[in-house]
Amino acid sequence: MNSDFKIKVEKITGLVDEKYATGIFSKRVSPGNDIVATLVGCFIVAAEGGDAGIVLHELFDLFANKFEQGQESILARMEVACETVKSRVEELGYEGSFVVCLYFKVACYVARYKNKVKIFVYRAPNSSEIKFASGSGKLIGGEIFVLGTEKFFSTFNVDIFTQEGEVDLEGIIDGLATDISADAQQSQIAAAFVKVGKDVVVEEEMKTEELLESIHKDKNQEDEALVEQAAEKEEPERTEPIEIISAHGGKTETDAEAPGQFNIGHSPANGSNPLAAVSGLVLREVKRLKKGDIGAIFRLRRNIVILAVFVLGILAISGFLTISSQINNKKTAEFKVHMDLAGGKYTEAVSILDLNRTRARSILVEAQKEVGSALVLRPKDVNAQNLKSQIEAKLKESESHAGVDFKTFYEAGGNVVTLAKSADSMLVFSSSQVVEVDKSAKVLKTFGDFTNISAGSVYDKNLFIFSSGKVSKLKDTRGSLTDVGQAPDGQDLGLFAGNAYVLGKNQIHKFVPVESGYSKSADYLEQSEEFGANSRMAIDGSVWVTKGGAILKYTRGKKDDFNISGLVGASSDFGEIYTDSDLDNVYVVDRANSAILVIGKDGNYLRSYQSDKLAQAMGVLVDEKLGKIYIASGNRVLVADLVK
Repeated sequence: MNSDFKIKVEKITGLVDEKYATGIFSKRVSPGNDIVATLVGCFIVAAEGGDAGIVLHELFDLFANKFEQGQESILARMEVACETVKSRVEELGYEGSFVVCLYFKVACYVARYKNKVKIFVYRAPNSSEIKFASGSGKLIGGEIFVLGTEKFFSTFNVDIFTQEGEVDLEGIIDGLATDISADAQQSQIAAAFVKVGKDVVVEEEMKTEELLESIHKDKNQEDEALVEQAAEKEEPERTEPIEIISAHGGKTETDAEAPGQFNIGHSPANGSNPLAAVSGLVLREVKRLKKGDIGAIFRLRRNIVILAVFVLGILAISGFLTISSQINNKKTAEFKVHMDLAGGKYTEAVSILDLNRTRARSILVEAQKEVGSALVLRPKDVNAQNLKSQIEAKLKESESHAGVDFKTFYEAGGNVVTLAKSADSMLVFSSSQVVEVDKSAKVLKTFGDFTNISAGSVYDKNLFIFSSGKVSKLKDTRGSLTDVGQAPDGQDLGLFAGNAYVLGKNQIHKFVPVESGYSKSADYLEQSEEFGANSRMAIDGSVWVTKGGAILKYTRGKKDDFNISGLVGASSDFGEIYTDSDLDNVYVVDRANSAILVIGKDGNYLRSYQSDKLAQAMGVLVDEKLGKIYIASGNRVLVADLVK
């Protein structure tokens, strides 16, 4: 029996720039028979094509797909995949290099294109460089493989990996990452660190033929890979003829530039450069002035003014072009950073989608945010739009939908308008009464008679009712009602820390307890907002309000930047909403799709519960500790189990 070594992969890369892009990628692949191996690649390409960062992800995916589709031996598949990617690089016209390693059972298989990416193996107290183009060899527990660009190895001293004792890989990489961030040529720096674990898990025996291919095998591909390709010089564009007004009068001349870009300050042989012409006139007038020509004084003044205006114009144009170029360069760099991050996260998420759907979805949401930032900079970029579509397709594929079976929990005397949680019980508000029930649906208390109740809540055993545009309070859930305040346009009621909030048509009205009762209504929102007829709210310190297919979040009256990420292709109509300060999630009823959506308070859409009962839900309450979800529908309270 042989052993399958545990492989740990860490990676660092510098930011892309106008010249280079690097990438480190890893992926779990299947050589066949439902077994898995780890594929690790290090790539560098000249980035003058504009979108090399995205191309790198495509190249690694191409390598992985070609490998998995193969039917030959492991090494043969690596060589075929390498040749395929090499052809693609040449087809795109990129100058680049890469190394890809496959860690499978107790062996490492290597495929390389050119020598701009190197691979070293460290095993204390020795290290060695693998120089062949393709080959394989046995793994030894404790080894560290480093796949890195030439710039990485020439910049950093990695002898620390040859020291005796346990290597703090994370600490070393943190230090290297800090150094790389300060390096002016960081776009050429990338490295993958692959640590072979000493602890092993017993697996089925490998085929002997897969291990006999020596690590020293060299198919003479290295010499071919080292051949430098001559750079083809593009013929410069001819500039259009420049029309220049002669300094001697109305006559015009045409100055046809030699091949190349027109540069400010260049003086053609025919003397038609405008700056040189005006300067010459000034010098001539100075000479005439020395000879006593009175008219020269006026001409000199005129020509000096012309010269000054001309120079200032050149300086203004030059400054504008410089600033514009800097802005464009910064914008391009930011775009590439976002695209590189989005592409990397997309690749990572796809690789683990079948293994950990929840984690993959979280990474896809991060990728969606990054590509969204890239599209803000370049809205019409085709590659960014394509990546956005790919991410959204995977998000849709990874969505978690659970059908829930609601059963009757409690049946009220009239239609239920809302639900509220109070310690270990539930308050059921109908249009004319309020009933307190326990977890087994046993009636504890009944409060009535009321009229036209449209919303209600409870705080510190005090019952609050919203009816006919007025908020009332029943102290200690007994005795008579006392007035809190008026809110004629109100449609929902919420409580927090003793304060009462009423959701109006375009404002949230706030009532604060004072010595004599409650203060007059005050506007909670800094800026008004047009809410919908179905809008509802929940409070956990911040105020959450539904509006169409969006959830608005307000903190101390100011609207927060809150957006739902990961919800793709759905046209929603949000209504009832529930959360509190003890929950990490917000639960919202989507009437259009007969569902309850679970959304993290960071904006990530997590999952949904679907039932035809949800289209008409008038209240929602969630008890995560009990694993129950309650809704109000007609004259009944329904309950279902939370499924994760």
